[in-house]
Amino acid sequence: MGSVTTQLKDQRILKMKKATRNIVSGIHKRPKTSFLTALLVVIAVMFVSNAISDAMKITDPTDPGFNPMEFRFEDYSSKKGNEEDLYKALEVMFPPGTLKGKVDQILVHKAEAIETTNPGCNNFSYIKYGFTNISGTVVNIVYDSDVRIKEMHLGMRVVYSSKQGE
Repeated sequence: MGSVTTQLKDQRILKMKKATRNIVSGIHKRPKTSFLTALLVVIAVMFVSNAISDAMKITDPTDPGFNPMEFRFEDYSSKKGNEEDLYKALEVMFPPGTLKGKVDQILVHKAEAIETTNPGCNNFSYIKYGFTNISGTVVNIVYDSDVRIKEMHLGMRVVYSSKQGE
């Protein structure tokens, strides 16, 4: 009878060891699962907050809440149905006589356009390439001798020109 009792004890000990191993291994696995879950939640929150802020962003240049320092070319696309607003936004943000420094601050530093120049003249191009616009959006600006805007074109379309008033 002693051997049966010993066998039962041994079985209980084995079961307890097995249960302890399962608990310990579960503890080691949970941090990975918890980390991945937390990471996915953070990513989802970032996407949702970005979508909400984009939806609430004022892109109409005639709206009093319009902020030129938040200008992005991506806000004006055929996909969003407001590409005509880009023309208006440029016209409002950069009227004739605007200093090149202001243009550079918004288009180059904030909107991340690439600035190129035509040697020997005051004609500058600001190009913004994008995923949906592979050829890029091109804004051509001609400055006067005081480095103030004289003419502006969006692609081939005239926003305004010194020749318009002549």
